[in-house]
Amino acid sequence: MNDIENAIKKLELVCANCENYQTNRCSKLKCNVGFALKLVEDMKINGPSTISDGLLLIPNEDTKYYDDTLIAQSVASICKLCKNCNELHNEFCTISLARKSLEGIFVENLVGYPGNVLSYIVNVSKQNPEFAGLIMNEYKQMD
Repeated sequence: MNDIENAIKKLELVCANCENYQTNRCSKLKCNVGFALKLVEDMKINGPSTISDGLLLIPNEDTKYYDDTLIAQSVASICKLCKNCNELHNEFCTISLARKSLEGIFVENLVGYPGNVLSYIVNVSKQNPEFAGLIMNEYKQMD
């Protein structure tokens, strides 16, 4: 399974555990996970791209409960996508926006990605050490 398919699988698992899954209350573009999933699904077809105003598109009113382990698995899979991307790093690329949408569930301020996973996890730990630990554990299992 490639990195994009793995990320989609992890995100779909979060969706399947949502009370709104497959109901008329499900609105992907108003949901942090749905937004991330849409970006990754688009990457599968078109590859990574840049959205200059992408931060404005991240849902900021999503207050649903999310399992922290499932979100950490999804963030780790997106970090793996980023690591293997081979494009120039850009905070407004679809990979970065998907990661930011998910991390926003468990951190107050979005975290910059300094170019490597370990530094990113250190930055997450400044806001939420437990969530950072979950991401690290999940990422280690992927390598």
